[in-house]
Amino acid sequence: IRVILLCDLGDRSADFQESENEIHLTDGAVYSRRSDRILYSFDEFGVNGMKRLLPLVILMVMGAMLMISWSNISNAKTEETEKYNTLMQQAEAFEEKKIYIDAVSKYEAALKLKPEYSLAKHVAELYQSLNNSGGYIKALETAISCDPTNPEPYFQIIEQYKKAESAAKLYHFVKRTESALAESDRITPEQTQEIEELLKFLLSRITVHPVSFDEF
Repeated sequence: IRVILLCDLGDRSADFQESENEIHLTDGAVYSRRSDRILYSFDEFGVNGMKRLLPLVILMVMGAMLMISWSNISNAKTEETEKYNTLMQQAEAFEEKKIYIDAVSKYEAALKLKPEYSLAKHVAELYQSLNNSGGYIKALETAISCDPTNPEPYFQIIEQYKKAESAAKLYHFVKRTESALAESDRITPEQTQEIEELLKFLLSRITVHPVSFDEF
């Protein structure tokens, strides 16, 4: 397809190949004697014409790559959502049948795809019903990662360490709780006082004799 540009021959006449009806210029343009116009044919653009097209071609390629990238991200999110929904449905079905071990497995897989505080707390409750203290603490840690300034899971882990009578783990976790909740506006004065008293108790007893938390 030829594109007709209304312009003068200008300085182009200095370098050309002439025929009866047309003058073929070295930059790929064609000057028509009949129409007294410069004609450009896409297949005759030559080097200069391609240079003019190069930025447009680059933009088109970049645009196409961006669209493909967006499409891939969108497809990945759709697949992830579908997988999450399937896992949740399976977990709820197992839980309804009181098959808690399988329910927990499905819930944990769903948590990896979409970490949620409420779901992590629910998993913790299931582990507690299974008397699995390790799983219980792990699920509460996930809840903490979802909502770091919420005091509830911290104090639930503290109570679990008290039951296990693990003084070293308890001391380190209470110190961590104190630091994590230092700037939180969700911790109550009573909870702050409990942390302070527990730390004092642990420091006074941990190096003297085995700690019995019945005393606290």
